[in-house]
Amino acid sequence: MLKDLVEEELKFQPFLLAGDYTFIGPEEGNAFTEFVKAVDRIAPAKGWFPSIHHSLANREAINKVLSMLPASIPLRIYVISARQSKDHLLHGTIEDYCRINNISLQ
Repeated sequence: MLKDLVEEELKFQPFLLAGDYTFIGPEEGNAFTEFVKAVDRIAPAKGWFPSIHHSLANREAINKVLSMLPASIPLRIYVISARQSKDHLLHGTIEDYCRINNISLQ
């Protein structure tokens, strides 16, 4: 499943608007919250006031935490827009992102 998500995520990169990014993580719930905390702990700090976005945009940190998750945890691709507050994590699905930004994947 992770391999399929990685391929889908890579194919989606050309559709992202400037500054937006994706990451793979557990579906919503406690696993998602703990995942984000773990990524934030191990991602290298950037600048004087790093934000959660610096951590979640770090592919190495994401992959390291993904490798520690049980195989039974369902995963999905999240899309983060650069036009949000740097202190909040507002995420959505690829489908929502395409609808909001008038992007056609066909």
